[in-house]
Amino acid sequence: MTTVLYLIIACGVLSIVYGVVTTRAVLAADAGSARMQEIAAAIRKALRPISRANTRRSPIVGVVIFFILAYLLGLPQAIGFAIGAVLSGAAGYHRHERLGARQCRARRRPRPRASARA
Repeated sequence: MTTVLYLIIACGVLSIVYGVVTTRAVLAADAGSARMQEIAAAIRKALRPISRANTRRSPIVGVVIFFILAYLLGLPQAIGFAIGAVLSGAAGYHRHERLGARQCRARRRPRPRASARA
């Protein structure tokens, strides 16, 4: 392999390490005050329909791009794009499912009362 390929692989590995480190930092951070959580919930609720619409449109755009790539670059490159697009969509779907399950568990958990802490 050439030096350029090693550099590409090293950049990929570094991006994965960066992603893991920043994900852990974000998940370990404080959720914020009650007001901040209330605002975040309102934003999440407002963006849910937009996210659903994008989830429906993304495969259509992906198929169009697949055919354009197949025509311009060839079938192997188009198949590579399709594999990446499907895996990216699956990762996003899995992430949203996990977040939804975590929020459901948080709602079921009873909150400690102020008098019980003292």
